[in-house]
Amino acid sequence: KLGNILFKRTSEGIKLVLGDIGSLCFGPSDSGSSTFPSPESYIPRRTYLNCNDSSTVWSLGVILLHLFGSKWDNLFYWKKMRNYKDLDRFLVKSSLFVMKEIQDKKLDQLKIDGVEVTVGELIKMMLSPNPERRIKLTKIQDLVTPM
Repeated sequence: KLGNILFKRTSEGIKLVLGDIGSLCFGPSDSGSSTFPSPESYIPRRTYLNCNDSSTVWSLGVILLHLFGSKWDNLFYWKKMRNYKDLDRFLVKSSLFVMKEIQDKKLDQLKIDGVEVTVGELIKMMLSPNPERRIKLTKIQDLVTPM
């Protein structure tokens, strides 16, 4: 969640650190809770979520979108998601929301120094409705690590 993102301004720029990672998953058999669960792991509603690469990427994508000013509260927060009974309906609504946020905030034009993709492109890959097509954590690391 956003409260666990710590940042510090240094002479080299801004340093970001993720705090309170006690619920971080280490394997596909792990389960846990998430402030921003991936839709395929939460709809229909489950008590504990499957913890995997794809669900972690989804949660990080929601956080990244929010860091750029998105008002995600009414859509991605777990208490709101539990109202959705139909996965397909949620996926259509969330995809339209993500595309509009990227366009309105011009995130598809926002470049990161030394990175091949824009912030908007990265968010689209992270919040892909299809978990099989969602970008993997290792690929994100490759993309955002300056050469």
